[in-house]
Amino acid sequence: MKEIHPIKVVVVEDHPLVRLGASNQISQSYDCVLVAQLTNKSQLLEWLMEGNKADVILLDRFLPDGDGLDIVKEIKSRDIKVIILTMADSDMEVDHAISLGVDGYLFKTCEPNQLIATIKNVYEGQSSFPNNVMQRMALGKFNQNELDCLTPRQLEIVEYVKQGLSNKLIANKLKLSENTVRNHMRYIMDRLKVKNRVQVAILSLKKDKK
Repeated sequence: MKEIHPIKVVVVEDHPLVRLGASNQISQSYDCVLVAQLTNKSQLLEWLMEGNKADVILLDRFLPDGDGLDIVKEIKSRDIKVIILTMADSDMEVDHAISLGVDGYLFKTCEPNQLIATIKNVYEGQSSFPNNVMQRMALGKFNQNELDCLTPRQLEIVEYVKQGLSNKLIANKLKLSENTVRNHMRYIMDRLKVKNRVQVAILSLKKDKK
């Protein structure tokens, strides 16, 4: 008879109450074992670089030191399942997460049994999303155009790119550092699979005509 090992889970969440609640539910489950509680991206990356192992990472969407989605590819490259934990329910947010290959999507308002069920589902190789998200998927709510994978801030930057503004001018408009805008632009071009600002502007113009 094959021995069944508990699912090794890491919780990455900066809000103490949410982190404690999720961790307690995982610890109390016979199917799971909590191997780490972390509060930001830096801690998670350090934990991974140390060679630690997990089956599933429950990852907060917005962390103190950046966007949790930015490290999904790094986690997936280590053959670890990723469940996004968030309050964000917009089609754009969900689509962005799906496009990065997350295995599950959970709202912080979910019931405890839904948390454990989602962990078990993704561990077994199934995608797991809330019912209302699944219904919107069935209605074709996602992947409506290329720009839907961008965040609201990135869409603001794209609008200024379309107007021909430089990174420096965009930074002044949005009260950001020029380096931050440059990093956003690098990400935007990577996500849209284009090589320059002109192509970004063309995609935005195409969207306007739809």
